[in-house]
Amino acid sequence: MAPPAAILKPTLDCADLDVSTAFWTWLLGVEVTYADPTIRFRFLGPVDGQPVLCLQEVEEPRSGKNRMHLDLLVDDLEAAEEEVRARGGAHVAGPNDIPGCRWSVMADPEGNEFCLLVL
Repeated sequence: MAPPAAILKPTLDCADLDVSTAFWTWLLGVEVTYADPTIRFRFLGPVDGQPVLCLQEVEEPRSGKNRMHLDLLVDDLEAAEEEVRARGGAHVAGPNDIPGCRWSVMADPEGNEFCLLVL
């Protein structure tokens, strides 16, 4: 049986988007390839390639919630959610929808959060 998910991009929550952008673009040797000022997130990567990291500004301080989570691309959101729960994971929030994307926040058996996405 094939694995039920593939990594789309890692996302790092941060308190200061500008400081985090400066640090991660330097460290990874990449550029900002997409920025959305209304939602306050940025994709970092090579200009002509897939993003290697997404930075997402959040208001809450680091407290229990992991600062980085994976966005996992799946074919069927509900089936993937069910399999995660069957293997000891949990549904945290969603599904959420924006044009072209539907996702749910899930957690592994230890509570580390990640997102399942359908494009």
